[in-house]
Amino acid sequence: MLRTHPHVSLTVVAVVILLLPATSSFEEPLPVVAITSLSDGDWVEGVIEITVAAEGEVAFVELFINDEVVTTAVCTDCIVWDTRVADTTAPAEFTLVARATYNDGSQMESEPMSVTVLYPRQLTFEATGEGINLQPEWHPDGERLVFKSNRGLEQHIYHIYTMDAAGGEPVEVQTDRSYHGYPGWSPDGSHMVFNSYDPVNGTTHDMDIFAVDLSSGVSVSITFHCCAINRKVSMTRRRWCTARGIRVSAT
Repeated sequence: MLRTHPHVSLTVVAVVILLLPATSSFEEPLPVVAITSLSDGDWVEGVIEITVAAEGEVAFVELFINDEVVTTAVCTDCIVWDTRVADTTAPAEFTLVARATYNDGSQMESEPMSVTVLYPRQLTFEATGEGINLQPEWHPDGERLVFKSNRGLEQHIYHIYTMDAAGGEPVEVQTDRSYHGYPGWSPDGSHMVFNSYDPVNGTTHDMDIFAVDLSSGVSVSITFHCCAINRKVSMTRRRWCTARGIRVSAT
């Protein structure tokens, strides 16, 4: 049996280690750059303050939105992105990347992050005490909306109005009912559905669902107080009921 002197074994191990190529585990780790004030998939609006985490001695940070530089800052916690755009109402998705430039001239970028920007715009401007506007719903074509309002009416009476998505003067929808709630369009836009009751002879516990032909203003009852309370109607549900040949969706 061949025996090796212990000092010889140690020498061989030392030589093997010295001859091994350098690996990433022995390399200096790269600096980390990350956007920390937002998360991927966030919804934002208005002026956004963005904070970037960047290791090392940073000279300045650039913020890229959809591959274009929108702002440059010399500090990592004073970056501002103004998302406001005139004449825009539809939500839009943007990709954010922060790039840090270090004092030695090297650069490092963060992982891309996607956010959705919302563009809220006030469409009604009733003065205090002149009425309440609420329960808006989109038209199927996305160009108009409908809402209910008690403007110029008794506090418990609501009529329904349509308005262009860009704003403008509301137009009242003519029906043969005095109270309207949760209005919405039929898929083809020819009818409107809402809940209603008789304020003179009933209470809100007598609520039923109605559909109105927008060309005539004549409404028909879809439910006949068969449920406890029919309060809300949604035109996006997949459950359908038929009354007098009118196809509407209801919850």
